[in-house]
Order: sequence, then structure tokens, then C-alpha cells
Amino acid sequence: MNAMGQIVIEPQYFKVEDFHSGFSIVTFNNKPVPLDHLGRLLMKHLFNFVGKFKEQKARARLVSKWGYIDERGSLAIDVQFDQAGDFNENLAAVKVGGKWGYINHDGDYVITPQFYAAGHFSKGLAPVMVEEHGQYGYIDTKGKIVIFTEFDMAHSFQDSLAVVEKDGVYGYVDIKGDMVVKPQFDVPANPFFGLFKDGISVVMKDNSYGYLTEAGELIQPPLYSYAGDFSDGLGLVKINNKYGFINKNAKLAIHPAYDNASHFANGLAAVQRNRKWGYIDKSGTQVIPFQFDAADSFKDNLALVENDDIWSYIDTEGNLIWQEKLNPSEGSFRSTDRDGIVRETAHS
Repeated sequence: MNAMGQIVIEPQYFKVEDFHSGFSIVTFNNKPVPLDHLGRLLMKHLFNFVGKFKEQKARARLVSKWGYIDERGSLAIDVQFDQAGDFNENLAAVKVGGKWGYINHDGDYVITPQFYAAGHFSKGLAPVMVEEHGQYGYIDTKGKIVIFTEFDMAHSFQDSLAVVEKDGVYGYVDIKGDMVVKPQFDVPANPFFGLFKDGISVVMKDNSYGYLTEAGELIQPPLYSYAGDFSDGLGLVKINNKYGFINKNAKLAIHPAYDNASHFANGLAAVQRNRKWGYIDKSGTQVIPFQFDAADSFKDNLALVENDDIWSYIDTEGNLIWQEKLNPSEGSFRSTDRDGIVRETAHS
């Protein structure tokens, strides 16, 4: 459906993914197939796995070998690699014969396979493991080591900093190889902590959460029992078993008064009180009443909500855009869009 609640591609697949770079991946005849926004399937070749399109190419696996397809579904780089990563900065990491190297968009090796692990390029650098069971460093686009191997794990750069791990804790290194934030934070089970969102990263120490800026400034030492990613200039925090939000100066912006909460998106956040969900704006004012049994964050000005096992989409004013209706006797969903058009599809 589109943002107006109108069905654009009729329900017909057992599984679909969100659109990314103009394409979704749907399951067709038990195979993953790219689908464009007009509902056209890219079926020139069928694979066991197809990834998201990055720089107009998607990695694809046929049995145990990997290659790349283009946005017309044609095989752009032959299936030949043992493993393959997404393209980034015109290079993709590929594995052949137990070692990783990098190819360009023509499928030619720019850096021959020689590493035991490899990440994607960002800011002209990529993390690699030079020796088996060794440590990580960073190479440039010619394959030259420019930040030496001294880390137990290293991640690709986000703007000017990269997350690195050493002796069970993580810190941040800059593109010159200088340790801007020495390793001191606990490595979390959730791999997304440590990454920057809205210019700020969540950090952990001794089961407490804090925040760090991209400049390496610890604006909030680990103190909270939980902290979520920043979005729309606000970060979700948990204090005394209640959720609220702080601003980028680490000042409390919305008092912790909610039993649960999600991040801000499109200027609103879903919050829960007395087992019901509603939405507040960035001043903490209730915009959509507490009335839902479940509520997701907004995306493209729509949010998915649920009441009495019926799922709906609402807009940022709380207006109903689309709602499913289950007809038990016929085993089908009846969905009504904002124009009042009723559509019925088989339910399995």
C-alpha cells in the first residue's frame, strides 16, 4: 500500500520485505525475488538468497556460491565467490579460497584475496584481519595497511570515528589511527550499540547506559538502567523503571512517566501507560490518545497499531488510513483504505 492507504501491489506473496533503494524482496515459488515499486519481478535468474541493492547491485547466492545482479535482474558479476559483501564506495568484499579481497563493479579484483576477515569500505578505509586468528587493522583502497593491527575487532567507519574492541571493551579510533576514546566500554550483546545515530552513540559500562558524541565527548556517563538511540534530537532513557527522553545536552526533556516507549520519528514517539499506547510530540504533549494495545514508531508519516487483534495504519494526526478486517467464515481479510474502498484477499 502507499501512504494514502491505497493498495498498489495486491497481496499475493507468502513473504515480503520492506522496500530499500526502490526494491523489495518477495518469496515467489519458494525463491527470493526482487520486486520493484510497480510490482514487476526481476526473474531473469532465480537464487537461494538475494540481498538489498547497494550502489545498483545486490549480492545473490546460488546454492553455495555468490555473485551480483543489477537492477534489471541481469547477472552483473558471475556466481563464483564463497562469500560476498555489499558494495560500498565502489568496492565489495568477497571471499575465495578461505581469504577475503575486494572487487570493483566490473567484478575485477582491486585488492587480491589475502585477508582472513574483511568489512566494507567507509571514508576510504576498511577493517581487515591480516593473520588467521589475529587482530584487526585498517587498509586503504590500494590494500595498504594504514592503521595497524592491534584490535580484537574493528568495525567500519561512521563519519570520522570507528568502533574498535580490545581486551573485551570498546572505544573509538579516528581515520588517522588515533585512539580518540580509549577502550573502556562494555561490549554489549546487542551489536548495534556503539554505532552513532543522530550524531550520538549509546555506550555501556557495568550494566549502565550513557551517551557519547561523534567528537568523542561523553555527554552522559553510563548511569541509566537503559538508553536507546537518539532520533529527532532526543534519546530514550529509563529511570526508576519509567521511560522518558533527554536532549543532546543530556538534560531531561520529557519526564520519565511511561511504562514503555519507542524512539521519535516524524516528530512523534509511541509511549505506553496503563497497558495502552498513544503518541506524544517532542514537548511531551499527548497528540494521539492512549488507546492501542500495540503501537510501532512512525515511518514515512504512518504508524502500525493494533487493537483487539485488528491491525491498522494511522497518520501523524491519528486518522485511520487503513485497517484489516478478518471475516472468519470466509477465511479472508477485508481491508478498507482512506477512500472507503473495501478490498478482500485470501487469508492463510
